[in-house]
Amino acid sequence: MPRCTHILTTRRGTRPLLRGGGPTPEDGGLSENTINVDSESDEECSSHITVSQLTDWIACGKTWNDAIPSYVKHARNNSRLVPAASLSLSLPGQDETISSVLAHHERFSRKLEDPAMYSNDVPNILLPDTPSQITDCLNHLWASTNSAAPLRLGFNTAWLNGAQSIIIPSDPSHRYPLWVEKLLQEMYHCHKKQRLWYASASWLSETACLSPSSAVLAAECQETFGVLPWAGPVPGFSSAVHLTMADLSRFLSNEWLNDEMINAGLDYILRDMQEGCRVMLVNSLFISSLRKMRKRENWYSRKDTQLDKAIYNKDTDELYIPLHVCNSHWTLIKIDLVNYTYSYSDSLSRSAQVPMEIMSLLQWWLEQLMPEVSGKTLKSIAAPYSMPQQRDSYSWGVVVLSTLAKHLLDFEPWSNKTKGDHRLQWFLRLTQGLQDSNEGSDDTCGMDVQESLVLQTALKPELQLDDIDLTGGLDNGDNGGLPTNFIASVKQDSRSRKRALSKAETLTLSKKTRHSSHTPGTGHLKAPAPIFRPRGAGFFKFRTSILELDVHAEFHAKSDLLVRCSSCSKWLKMRSRHDTKNFKIHRNTASCLEKQHSPSTPSLLTFFKPVTRQGISAPTSAPVHTIQLPCPGLTKESRSDVAQYLRRTATAGGGAPSRSKIANSLYGSDNLLWRHLSPLQKRAVCQREIALYRWRNFRNLGTVFSARCMLEVGVTNVTEEPPACTECQSLLSLQVFRAQLRRPMPSEQNMKFVPKRWRDEDVGHLYIKYHGLQKLLDEDGGGSPWLKFAKGVVDGLYVSNEVVLGMVQALVIKTDRLQKDQTLKGITYTRIFSDFANTMASLSPRAYEMFRQHLGGPTTRSLRHLRAKAPRFKPGIARANFQAAKAVIERLGYHGPLTLSWDDTALEPALAIYQESKNGVFTILGSSAGQIDVQSEADLDRVFDDAQKSQADKLRLYLVGVPLHKVPPMVVAAVSRKGSDSAGALYSLHNKIIQMLHSVEIFPVSMSADGTEVERSLQRTIESAAVKVTDYVIPNLIDTCQITIHLHFQDNSHPFVTLQDSNHGRKTGRNQLFTGARLLVMGRSAMFYSQLRDCVISPGVVSPLFHRDIEKVDRQDDRAAARLTSAAFLSHILASHPEWSALPVYLFILGEMIDAWQNRLITHLERVTMVMTARFVLMAWRTHVTKHPAYLMNIQFISRESYEIFIKICDGLLSLIILYRQYHPTYPLLPWLHGTENCEHIFGILRQLKTDFTYMDMLYLQPKLRTLLIAAFSHIVSEQDVKATAAGYDHSYVLDTKIDLCALAQWPTDAEMAEASHRAFDNAQQLLKAVGIEAMSMLADYKHPIPSSTPKQQCAYADARPRGPATLAELVALYDASAASVSFDQQDRIEACQTALVSESIGRTMDMYVYTPLSDSIGQSSSSQRIVA
Repeated sequence: MPRCTHILTTRRGTRPLLRGGGPTPEDGGLSENTINVDSESDEECSSHITVSQLTDWIACGKTWNDAIPSYVKHARNNSRLVPAASLSLSLPGQDETISSVLAHHERFSRKLEDPAMYSNDVPNILLPDTPSQITDCLNHLWASTNSAAPLRLGFNTAWLNGAQSIIIPSDPSHRYPLWVEKLLQEMYHCHKKQRLWYASASWLSETACLSPSSAVLAAECQETFGVLPWAGPVPGFSSAVHLTMADLSRFLSNEWLNDEMINAGLDYILRDMQEGCRVMLVNSLFISSLRKMRKRENWYSRKDTQLDKAIYNKDTDELYIPLHVCNSHWTLIKIDLVNYTYSYSDSLSRSAQVPMEIMSLLQWWLEQLMPEVSGKTLKSIAAPYSMPQQRDSYSWGVVVLSTLAKHLLDFEPWSNKTKGDHRLQWFLRLTQGLQDSNEGSDDTCGMDVQESLVLQTALKPELQLDDIDLTGGLDNGDNGGLPTNFIASVKQDSRSRKRALSKAETLTLSKKTRHSSHTPGTGHLKAPAPIFRPRGAGFFKFRTSILELDVHAEFHAKSDLLVRCSSCSKWLKMRSRHDTKNFKIHRNTASCLEKQHSPSTPSLLTFFKPVTRQGISAPTSAPVHTIQLPCPGLTKESRSDVAQYLRRTATAGGGAPSRSKIANSLYGSDNLLWRHLSPLQKRAVCQREIALYRWRNFRNLGTVFSARCMLEVGVTNVTEEPPACTECQSLLSLQVFRAQLRRPMPSEQNMKFVPKRWRDEDVGHLYIKYHGLQKLLDEDGGGSPWLKFAKGVVDGLYVSNEVVLGMVQALVIKTDRLQKDQTLKGITYTRIFSDFANTMASLSPRAYEMFRQHLGGPTTRSLRHLRAKAPRFKPGIARANFQAAKAVIERLGYHGPLTLSWDDTALEPALAIYQESKNGVFTILGSSAGQIDVQSEADLDRVFDDAQKSQADKLRLYLVGVPLHKVPPMVVAAVSRKGSDSAGALYSLHNKIIQMLHSVEIFPVSMSADGTEVERSLQRTIESAAVKVTDYVIPNLIDTCQITIHLHFQDNSHPFVTLQDSNHGRKTGRNQLFTGARLLVMGRSAMFYSQLRDCVISPGVVSPLFHRDIEKVDRQDDRAAARLTSAAFLSHILASHPEWSALPVYLFILGEMIDAWQNRLITHLERVTMVMTARFVLMAWRTHVTKHPAYLMNIQFISRESYEIFIKICDGLLSLIILYRQYHPTYPLLPWLHGTENCEHIFGILRQLKTDFTYMDMLYLQPKLRTLLIAAFSHIVSEQDVKATAAGYDHSYVLDTKIDLCALAQWPTDAEMAEASHRAFDNAQQLLKAVGIEAMSMLADYKHPIPSSTPKQQCAYADARPRGPATLAELVALYDASAASVSFDQQDRIEACQTALVSESIGRTMDMYVYTPLSDSIGQSSSSQRIVA
């Protein structure tokens, strides 16, 4: 590979060393021909590089990484510098109009598919001596902008490998310089902005055809394209608005509005509001700012903004805040501070609610500013305005702006018919500042100074204005040639900035249309003619800057635009108020510089002294005796900003010129950089910098002194702190010093980025030695793990490891106390560490004692006392348990919906005697009759013997839960019973539980149980006993697909739904494939066990399932069921066995149905669609099997129990969403917390503590159970490894990652649910089509099955028809050999039938292993084997 040449400047001359065609010094790209090295970033390098240094890196086969020396990086950067001439000829300037940029759209649009590539050849085009060639190459370059990204990614490696040029595909004969890569980047970004305007122009053409008003507005917008610049910021707004032309183009499209567009619209409305209006419009970024502040600290510390002061001082009554909710759309909230109410409006839903997190933020913020509302809650009321309801998905922001403008300015209201007109109007309103600036010149359209001042005040009606007399004109001797008379007539209407600036009385029809909705006299500020803006802080900053340029400059008494130069004796007019540019330019002119060396001539005004009223001098006072004391300077005690400045900076002073300016003045160069200096030169510059300090910092005194301090001040009272001398006080009027005082304190994590030259390392090392930290920093060269740990704690790397931090804190406290010979009693530990210690002691007291001896922690006795303080759990159905649960809910401050769940587990049969110390009554526990109270000890033996006959073998737990994450469930009752109890007995038990719950005002909204026949019968009984039932119908085009949801009421105001556990449903669906009693058939394909086995155990198959998922399975394995319905296994089936169509469809709908409950990331509308899709597929499948002549419901379809469970799971989720939407809309719905998984979790913890437990064991284990349950929700106990355990329950309901509570509190409307029903039908139709089932006809013929009342009354299926023997097995079963005598011939025929039956059974068994896909002929063949009676 040939070595390329570079350019290097040495003492012997110039050598080639720059590569890739970078700009030369003559081209304006480099200051000189050297590649300099910043010695501070790499101390081993000198100021200039050598040839060998670069040649050792380039074209040597090295790889680019972060360890590349800085001089190599500088050389790389120089090769990418684009010559200024080429850049200006390639890209349109920001001042070009939109029309001129759109005229070249064809050039920008042409793209090449082939990417550009690097070459090692020398460039042969766009050389430094031929800059004009760029115009001939533009077509090729614009066509290759798609190559910008890959060229940028590969630049470092290509350059290091010796690349010198770039090959453009459309111009392969030329080799372009390397800086073309950077040029293509700029052209690519330019093209993106141009595409926005092209899309806007297309949108204008389409919108102009909608209506006559749209045509007029679109024509006016089209006219502005010839005036408006195509890029850059949009002027005319407050400092909080940063609107760009790219943002502005989005108004002329169907795109969403961003924050800057919303804020620009708010700024426009605010400027047009009536003077004295006590309404404030809040920036859209305010909520995110408030959120970050609360996350950082729990108290509101700002309180110095205009908004905060207005609220604190009671200067405002109403706030309007645009909210961007759920990262999807804009809404509006109005807060009435007087009545402490709020109104919320959403253009998508009239029933929408403010997200809880935002309401909490606003409540917290207002309580900090309004102490009188502490403890109160903002009440929701109806909005005083009407928010239109949009029918599209992009008009949210425009609706919010137009609604505000209608309410506050009486503009035209937004509607779905005029949505395009409103976008056009907002574009024209927000571009008025740009149009006005292009219609006039820099001298304010030729008006005089006084007239322009009046117009400036008219443009800002929100400021307070004072009247002064300007009608007399200015003195001709001082006005510098200004006119003597002033035109006092100014247009009264200041709403339109264009009308105020241009004095034109006529406007186009469209402009009148935009403002025709104004009501005369409202929204205006009628400015009087002779007015003037009072001088404030801005003028004094301006005055200080001018005086730094000219000490004897003078300022006009009535105009902020006039300044008199003391050297030229001329009054100069500034470009705008507080703008010093014109004055700086004038002071650098040759004529002014010549006069600056001669004595200046002050004006006559400086020779006159002000006199007192009536021209009489004030009487002189008697002489006062003063004492000279040292000047205290500006102390941190007297000024808080000085204290912050001394804490922030590490320098010894300030106010000197920059080091580059000092270096240029010392060594006579105009472009000398700091890295160009030698160490000796740098030292000289630093010494001169200290000599030029204008103030000096003394941290030991906490004081700042002026460099010209007078050292002493005269005081009359020596008992008080003397004031600073005049020189030190003059620092407060110094602009650069005030800027240092205003600079905020940086965060601690950013302090490490302070450049080394501004650090005082000697002071830092001394401080470290004072505190004994030097050894820690020096150990292992600063790489000690303890130092890394300390830094990690400070940087917040271990915030999530609260147990480790608590353990370290406990160890430090223990060691510190032992060194001081202090006792270890009374140590306070963190809550999370105390929970960890309690959990560990509960699992293994011996292990915890060993842990505590080495690392510290509470004693075992302390932990026992801690557990003893908790309320003792009472056996049976005790009121104390329910009161304890109610107390926990009240302590949480929770007033939302609650859950009730129950489940059974095996109990070790055993009786135990339990005695309460208070009443002395004996209680026998463990009986199936519940707890048995014995009043007398004499009767104890007899009652105990009788109870032995009815020992319980089941434990039934009732749990109440708060359906929010990180809140453990509460056991309210534990009942021992027989496993053979009927549904009626369980209903009596349930009634007792409900009565207890209602007595403590707990009304659960969901009642969950598992899917056994008895439990489902119990749920039907509970529903039939409801006081009231409310029906909700989800419509569908097919009548049988209309879903009716029943909400049952415990009383007249508390609804509830009965639910089936979703995880149980997944395992039920899995077990249907593992039974040998069924051959499931869906359409033209079957599903059976050997299919699953072939997907896992076949040779050479790599399956997502494990062998244990197929062989020797645990039917209660949650993880195995989840793996079966996973996307990975579905993909595996479709890839390896595409002929199996039924199995993936079945697993898909099963997974969708369960995922609708368990998924943390999807919206409720998606959940609705998923469960209705599964419901429709199951309904059509069942109808297909029922109608098929060759299929039996108890063989070719899932079990009756499974079907009822699946339908209950689908309808249960729909019921829960509707219940929350109607009765608890402000609380998020977490559906995975509505189930029996919490019961299984508690059973699992009990069996961890004791495998086989009795009822008395359960009571004794309650404290440990509570501890371990809290530990699970605090993530102290680690989750089980999927690969480490082969079976068992997987309690995923405690997982709380990636939960969006805001999205979980957004409810689908009735219209959206109806649309979801149609969408679910389409999904089901496509799924069933894959298996050959016609969904429309099957669903139209669907009949609801009749549920069974008890298991004994249930036949093979609810709607099975009576029939005769249909198979050979049924016919043989009818034969009774003892009933009658038969002949030998008949006996032979019967034996032949029996032999055939056995052969058929064996054949079917063999088919399970050599099964081939079913076809339509199978149904015919099987039907031919049927026997007609």
